[in-house]
Amino acid sequence: MTPNRSSHLRPAALLALLLMTGCGGKNESTAPTGDNTGEHLVILATDRARPAGDHGLALYDFDAVGFRGMPNLDAAGEEVEPCLSNDGNFVAFSAVRGSGATGSDLYVYDRLNQGLLPTPNLNTSLDESWPRFTYDSVKLAFVRRLASGEKRVRLYEPLGDTLVPLSGLDASTGFADDMPAPNLDGTRIAFMSNRNGTLDVLLWNRGSGLSPRTAIASIGNDTEPSLSADGRWLAFASNRPGGQGGYDVFLYDVTGDSLCVLPGLNASGEDRHPAVSANGDVIVFQSDRTGSNDLYKYVRSTRTLSQPSAFVNPSDDIQPYLRWR
Repeated sequence: MTPNRSSHLRPAALLALLLMTGCGGKNESTAPTGDNTGEHLVILATDRARPAGDHGLALYDFDAVGFRGMPNLDAAGEEVEPCLSNDGNFVAFSAVRGSGATGSDLYVYDRLNQGLLPTPNLNTSLDESWPRFTYDSVKLAFVRRLASGEKRVRLYEPLGDTLVPLSGLDASTGFADDMPAPNLDGTRIAFMSNRNGTLDVLLWNRGSGLSPRTAIASIGNDTEPSLSADGRWLAFASNRPGGQGGYDVFLYDVTGDSLCVLPGLNASGEDRHPAVSANGDVIVFQSDRTGSNDLYKYVRSTRTLSQPSAFVNPSDDIQPYLRWR
């Protein structure tokens, strides 16, 4: 399936209302057929019930202790890099779909109407990837690969169907920025960049631009950032010296300019792709500590690590994104 680019994508609340009342294109639902419930959810990419390495998306509810359905989302090809809007209405992800596909595009799935939404000016002939909603569920940060092959962070404003200028964020020629993680409204964005020679996590603020953060700089690779709603708590993965082995999960206090202690979280092997909750207390991450990639939940206030039984399986569960309100 390829995206319909003939209509405008609206902000979350307005778009849901239009679809529920039957406004818009002929393929849109006239009434909601699903639900957007669940306060403690994680969306992930997984190859369970699929060939190894062929990932689809799954939505797990920690309170219901089970998976929630997403009818009409799956299609031929992989779905990866998922995120969930904080209002629970929409899932965004990247995929390569259709016989005429030009590369990776972004898709937005409506949980209430159980279908994909049109994204007219979001996708281009270039690759788009790594979508991340702002916590107010209004804007969408993502990455676009330029014709030169370099990657740049972009911020999409659905109301005007335009890109929001990000003054002072773009790297100079020859470097690439990736994996944006916005705060509540996109006025602060954490992202990964190779502009300093290794992979680093950088922080951009509207008005002040990039600000150096010595506590998160390392000689290793720092990657896969996740930012809390208020922009204070920044989770990321790093293979810097002094860890438990391979990549470890770290949590940085932006306000205090210091790394937080996370006792009992990391293990030998690869602990990666942390997703931090809106208030910075809960971290869900992937780890290969038992052989395959599985998901684990860590609560910082109680220093407890747990794993739902649903994630004890031989398949790979990766790239978690957390909605925890």
